[in-house]
Amino acid sequence: MFLSSPAAATPTYAYDAVASPLLPSKRFKPVPPQPNGLLRWGAHIYEPRARPASQPSTWAPEHLFHKVLTPSDVGNLNRLVVPKHHAEKHFLAKSSNPLMATGMGVHLDFMDGDGRRKTWRFRYSYCTSSRIYIFTKGWRRYVREKGLQAGDTVAFFRSGFGPFKKMSIEYRRKSTTETKKKKQDDDDAGAGVMAVGDSRVVMLFGADIAR
Repeated sequence: MFLSSPAAATPTYAYDAVASPLLPSKRFKPVPPQPNGLLRWGAHIYEPRARPASQPSTWAPEHLFHKVLTPSDVGNLNRLVVPKHHAEKHFLAKSSNPLMATGMGVHLDFMDGDGRRKTWRFRYSYCTSSRIYIFTKGWRRYVREKGLQAGDTVAFFRSGFGPFKKMSIEYRRKSTTETKKKKQDDDDAGAGVMAVGDSRVVMLFGADIAR
């Protein structure tokens, strides 16, 4: 332990330079500051390590595919039809797994793309009668919680980190412009309104009453 008068400079400890939470100890000897910011520790001199150049993040997810939802995807059938070429490329083909071949299917987990720590589990199977790959159990709950409608888009991703790659699912609403246009077209169709050139024609009992 070193004693010093109030006028003497406070000794520098090697562990102070690295913000050690330890209190001063007799095991550490005070050393004078070294040039160029180097720290002397016994007979060795340690130089701060240089940070490597920035590299692309390995956590960046890989986009697998996306699909615009149809009315049957969000309807009472409670299933999502997965395009065959995407299903066999990114998931499982019917011939690659006995459970798929028998139609029982398997469970696939997807992380929620909203940033929440939630996992969605869908039953993925091959429908032999229709010859399509589908998500069934768990899909209806996802549609309801996200409020998905026909025209919305769901996208599937896979993380690019390590051997244990995780998949995730995200969704995107259809554009507001398309929604408004469809609503206007539906209203016009219900009211018997047709567009002819730059003018609008309102038909009532076979007669144009807009003139």
